[in-house]
Amino acid sequence: MSDIFKLSDRIQFLPVIHGSGSFTREIRQRILSSDCDCLAVCLPPEFQTSVERGIENLPTIGVSCLEESDDTQSYVPIDPCQPVIMGLRVAMQEGIARKYIDLSVDKYEPRRFSFPDPFALKTLSFEKFCVGMLPAIKRPKADSQHDKRARWMAYQLHQLEMEHKNILLICSLLDWPWIKEAYDERLAYPKSEKPLSPPHLY
Repeated sequence: MSDIFKLSDRIQFLPVIHGSGSFTREIRQRILSSDCDCLAVCLPPEFQTSVERGIENLPTIGVSCLEESDDTQSYVPIDPCQPVIMGLRVAMQEGIARKYIDLSVDKYEPRRFSFPDPFALKTLSFEKFCVGMLPAIKRPKADSQHDKRARWMAYQLHQLEMEHKNILLICSLLDWPWIKEAYDERLAYPKSEKPLSPPHLY
């Protein structure tokens, strides 16, 4: 795997566009060809039970929903075309440890971004596609939820590398540079928030 995704001697990034089948195929291939002993994903820990139960139900499509403080829902689609779901599915089949390292928040703030067509991965390498995106990825505002999530995940990775030798992290392309920066600079991390109730699988 290319050094552009190397965070430390024990950690490699796998940045993705969520919902992309092209990235899903790339993730499956890269996990199976690695000697990974831990797969970290950009989901909060409270989702682990319901998401992995949903993965066991595939090919039936599911969704894990978490009630938020304003009576809305945040959710994780359990669909084999999702790169994170494919990564977790492979890890479960291969007996690889899974760690959900994203920040638990009272209300998730979605982000809008116009990605290029990931079908380009048919003719362009994974590395070139991701590096080509870097100039377009804006720095998150200080203390925004995006910024806090990146700093929290960096802290979690420092913890994980004390227990595992070869960690792969599946994260959004929008998070990749800022997790790296927070990890390298050991930036202060925020407090995690407790969800109102555990997610439900539908």
